Amino acid sequence: EMHADAYQSLLGLFQHVQVNTVEELLCGPGAGAVASLVQEYKFTQFGWPQTPLDSVGLAEFAKRGPYPSVSGVKMDGCGTALLADPASMRTLINCFVSAEIRVLHMSHTGLSVDSLEALCGAQLPSLSTLHIQGNSVLHDVRGLGALGRLLQRCQQLGELAIERCGLAATGLAALAGLSPPNLAKLTLGGDPVSLAASEGGGAFRWLLKQWTGLQSVEWSDADVGCDGLRELIGTSPPCLHSIVLRASTKLCDAPERLPLLLSVLGGWERLSSLHLQGAGLTPAVLGGWPAQVFPSVRRLDVGWNRNLLADPHGAQQLFRILDCVPGVSEIVLAGTAVVAESLIEVIRHVAWRNVEILDLGGNATLLSDEAGCAALARVFEVAPRLRELDIWDTGLSVAGASILAMRPSYPVLTALMMGSNTDVLSSEEGCRVLGKWLSRCSSLETLDLSSGLLHPESLLALAEQTVCLNVSCLRMQMSEGLLREHVGGKALRALLVRCPFLETLELWDTGATLDGIAGLVGS
Repeated sequence: EMHADAYQSLLGLFQHVQVNTVEELLCGPGAGAVASLVQEYKFTQFGWPQTPLDSVGLAEFAKRGPYPSVSGVKMDGCGTALLADPASMRTLINCFVSAEIRVLHMSHTGLSVDSLEALCGAQLPSLSTLHIQGNSVLHDVRGLGALGRLLQRCQQLGELAIERCGLAATGLAALAGLSPPNLAKLTLGGDPVSLAASEGGGAFRWLLKQWTGLQSVEWSDADVGCDGLRELIGTSPPCLHSIVLRASTKLCDAPERLPLLLSVLGGWERLSSLHLQGAGLTPAVLGGWPAQVFPSVRRLDVGWNRNLLADPHGAQQLFRILDCVPGVSEIVLAGTAVVAESLIEVIRHVAWRNVEILDLGGNATLLSDEAGCAALARVFEVAPRLRELDIWDTGLSVAGASILAMRPSYPVLTALMMGSNTDVLSSEEGCRVLGKWLSRCSSLETLDLSSGLLHPESLLALAEQTVCLNVSCLRMQMSEGLLREHVGGKALRALLVRCPFLETLELWDTGATLDGIAGLVGS
């Protein structure tokens, strides 16, 4: 029922449209209406995740094409057999000016080997990102050959994601011989090929040798094993600075696994990110950490190793890692059950002068008492460059927040993520204390208060206590009911007038109604 002029003005602001989980919209004539929007308002990206596209809808969409403005096509999870048909694939790609397509996502789309071969016939000279997860097309020679031809045609490809596509070790070795010249990021996972056996390790070794421009590799369900790791010893990728191995097997399962992994990574001179997230690290495993120094590492992630820092003994073992990364500037300790005593131990023994980013999120009791908050306040004293702090779901108490608010200033803090701390965010007293703390953060640019059960009264208390916020990004998602009534919108408006530099405001899942929005806009 929106007025036509207002509708046109609104759509003119957007460049990206996604049709999410609208079961029948693209099945039939409805596709023509969506196509008209894309055509008229010159959207640059078009996606229909989780939304079936049938042959009638495709015909409607093709009839109104081509769409020269579109450079990104995302059809993740459309879940129909339509794209198994090569003719349908050709029709779809011809809807767009293929020379302009830069991003193509085809995850869980029912892609077949025949349709992948049809895709190879398209001219995609500008394609820079290709995702084909969840399509079992790489289990045979034809599928591998089709992907190989596609990679050779797409000389500008910089990012490739292959997951759950049936890729085996022999297939990975075959792809390694293609050497795409500009590929910088590779994502693998969920396939028969793994790093558990020597075949997988050998194929990955060959790939690292051939794909010399790789800068980042992410491998989920990597199933790391000693035989596979031994194949990688001595490799030295010239550009690789980040590797994330989200292993299904844990480093604690075999005592020799961690030393082997570190021996591999020790030869990677440009490695700047050391990810050991969720790897089954325990204080006992860290006790076997070899004297391996990583002078180039700037980011250390040991998050989600459950109970790693549940007592000071774990923190003392963590020093073995931190001593090996003297230049670290980002530390991730999320989900390690860190307690105040452990954090104090880390503060005592670690050189924090270079640390700029600290993630303590998911440690549910860390800031529930004054001891934990006092330890966190101490972090700011020993880390003068700390600019990003993540303390979501750390049980921050009102009394603890008062300790943080007592510190006179936080001059370099630019990002604070503190969602899910309901004790503070859901109470008026807690939000008043938070307001005092934020008023001391003169450089703050990003503030995340999501999942904190904010309500109109607590939000108004925050606004009344806050003099001025310099934030450019404010997130308040998942505070159900915050904008259900006029008073909630009015309370939010009282806070926003204190944010003169705000550019981004995220309010999804706040129960917004027209009445609440009316309070926000002041009408």
